[in-house]
Amino acid sequence: TLKNYRTLKKHLKSFIPKEYKTEDRELKRIDRNSIYTFERYLLSNPLCNQNGAMKVLQRFKKITTLSKRKGLIDNDPFDGYRFVFKRKEIEFLTGDEIDRFTNLDLKIPSEIKTQELFVFALYTGLAYSDIISLRWHQIHSDKNGSQFILNKRKKTGETFIVPLLNPALEILDSKTKIEGLVFDSITNACVNRKLKILAEKAKIFKNITFHIARHSFATTITLNNDVPLITVSKMLGHSNTRTTQIYAKVLQKKVSLDMEKLNKKLFD
Repeated sequence: TLKNYRTLKKHLKSFIPKEYKTEDRELKRIDRNSIYTFERYLLSNPLCNQNGAMKVLQRFKKITTLSKRKGLIDNDPFDGYRFVFKRKEIEFLTGDEIDRFTNLDLKIPSEIKTQELFVFALYTGLAYSDIISLRWHQIHSDKNGSQFILNKRKKTGETFIVPLLNPALEILDSKTKIEGLVFDSITNACVNRKLKILAEKAKIFKNITFHIARHSFATTITLNNDVPLITVSKMLGHSNTRTTQIYAKVLQKKVSLDMEKLNKKLFD
């Protein structure tokens, strides 16, 4: 979050002198026209795509909304403004890609730690923030001895429950069970940098980020193996199944494309 606000600040420090010929500008002088001018400025930056520009503007809106609530400005310049995001295809790993990543023989400690976190996410569906804050007391056992995680998502506060599959259990068994956090601290930015290196080693030619593990759990690990949608929704901590339905649609689209390729191969 702090990184996102620093990005906003960086863009404003460049935009204001260019547009207004001054180093600073009072917030109360920012009107709707200023917002659209700032939007055009962001979109003209080759390093800032449509969704990136919208995220910068969303951070700006949080500031203007808070300022209006505190009485620092009379009108929110974002009133009536519509954020337009381009829908991106959900990326996920196939079973073969998951196996190649999991079986990497690594020596560098930071790479081993990244692999461990990512594999744990692949088999639990947990987001980075939920894994890095996971504590031992949040891991429970049922009457049959099966282990599961019961917790609330950091992002939404929704309760989730995830029965632990063998690869996740193996990672937990390799750790010393002392009171406190399960995993050692490592930044999300560092993990995502290391993931690019590990993907190359595993010959995975996708733009891998940590969140792809969550997508892969929803698609390849669960839905693709006939786990009911409502169960997957509960494990992911979604407030309703409409969010989870996106993953089912992704799989349906992939099946259609694969069958189309097969049809051409067999009959063209």
